[in-house]
Amino acid sequence: MQTALITLGVSLGVLLLLVLLFTKEERRGSRFAEALRKHVDTGVLALYAFCSYITQPFRRDTMRHSLHYFFHRALKRTKQALRSVESRVDVLLRTNKALAKKVSTESSSRLQEIAAHKKESALSPAEKKKQKEQAIGTRL
Repeated sequence: MQTALITLGVSLGVLLLLVLLFTKEERRGSRFAEALRKHVDTGVLALYAFCSYITQPFRRDTMRHSLHYFFHRALKRTKQALRSVESRVDVLLRTNKALAKKVSTESSSRLQEIAAHKKESALSPAEKKKQKEQAIGTRL
């Protein structure tokens, strides 16, 4: 924090000095150290031209790269979402399979119990005949 405040203070001080210098030059009508400032201006313009030349490919393809990056991020997030859904569906499938196996064994054993009870409580042929005669007699 302290380093940032010092940097801010120095930057504001240099800015104030430059503003004072330029206002003084405007009132005077000429620049201080004209020959030296021309050399510095030439150097700054050459540096600007070099940096402009170096950064040209980046500026030209920035929009295309940005779009590619955006679509890449969107596809990556979609892939992650689909993986999450897939893992949840797998968990549901395993749970359902275990429940289905449990229900099928329970239902087959329940059906076996019903069949055994039916055999145990089945009427003998004589009882069936007697029941049939009673049913026919009640219909008349």
